[in-house]
Amino acid sequence: MKTFRDYLLRKGEAFNTIRTRENTVKELVKWCKSEEIKPTEIKYEQLMNYVSFCHQKKNSTHTIRLKIKSLEHYFSYLETPQNPAKLVQLKGGTKKLPSNILSSEELLEIYTLQTTFGLVEKRNKVLLSLVVFQGVSSSELRIIELKDVDLMKGKIYVPAARTTNSRTLDLQANQLLLFQDYIINVRSEILREAKKTSAYFLVNHGQGKGVLTNVISILLRKLRMQYPKLKNLQQIRQSVISEWLKKYGVRKTQYMAGHRYVSSTERYDIDSFEGLKKELKSHYLLKK
Repeated sequence: MKTFRDYLLRKGEAFNTIRTRENTVKELVKWCKSEEIKPTEIKYEQLMNYVSFCHQKKNSTHTIRLKIKSLEHYFSYLETPQNPAKLVQLKGGTKKLPSNILSSEELLEIYTLQTTFGLVEKRNKVLLSLVVFQGVSSSELRIIELKDVDLMKGKIYVPAARTTNSRTLDLQANQLLLFQDYIINVRSEILREAKKTSAYFLVNHGQGKGVLTNVISILLRKLRMQYPKLKNLQQIRQSVISEWLKKYGVRKTQYMAGHRYVSSTERYDIDSFEGLKKELKSHYLLKK
């Protein structure tokens, strides 16, 4: 019979991760022995007793979440009919909660700060709108092509990036005329002055991938002078995702944000993130 280590190796787990998971299982087995419980027969209620034990040992919420994830693998390896670790909803706890979240009103205020007096400012308005309304990341802004924008259908296709999935999103009504002017007049004029062609939607007079990074840096520096609370584009994207989560729920938000894992989306739900503390407190009170 294959060992737990063999099981993890087949799943492609890193050696350090395997060692951590094995240590968690050893701790559980030792605890089960003291409680006269067989690890192979552990139920949800007993698992929560173990979690309480970890909590009493001053394990952080983050550490407890990691342990539960390891045990989820362990019970899957044992082929337990009902994996008790899966009943403890702790996904998404391994990442830091988004901070400095902006409200929808603040996002709109930041968007309106960007003027459209010249070619560069009009292009930057288009760029900013994609972050404020579609939650597009900076890495995705660089790879969106002209063919990805469909003004007739009011849609934009966001290609997959290094850490995100592709998706098709609706454009806001106030973006349609802005984009039309950019495509017909602004973009073509920028390319004409630069004496070049480009398949990318957002273009500049310069060359290379790093140019758009400079564009974003200059744009943010200008916006921060008027709105000091603004930190970076990631803060805007995180704020947009948080708003989506309230409106659309986890699954739709996962798609709109391009998250590959639902846990990436769930970490934006502060109520869910606090769920472990509430569950432990409730369980502890019941035991008393």
